[in-house]
Amino acid sequence: MPWFLIICVSLMGAVADVMVGYWSNTHRLEWWFAGAVGYLVFMTGLGFIIREGMTIGYPLTVALVLVLLINVAFVAMWDMFSGASPSTLQWVGVMLALAATTCLELGRN
Repeated sequence: MPWFLIICVSLMGAVADVMVGYWSNTHRLEWWFAGAVGYLVFMTGLGFIIREGMTIGYPLTVALVLVLLINVAFVAMWDMFSGASPSTLQWVGVMLALAATTCLELGRN
């Protein structure tokens, strides 16, 4: 799998999520436009990842789970940097998601 592409696309999705979050707080149109462009780039990159994964025989599910998990991790780090404090149940969810990704990767080999 093109790991660099997965990380870059995930980061772009996270940046778009943060921009749309700013738009929801400020109601400034430029944040919405920036988020919309970010989502277009994110979805285009996701299409490339899916196509690349299909050509090398990598399961579609694993690619999607990895992109979304990395995206969520970047957004969670941004939220924690901004002062949010996840609850215990949210941390349990993060650990379960990491365990699921590990099981998917180990089960593939």
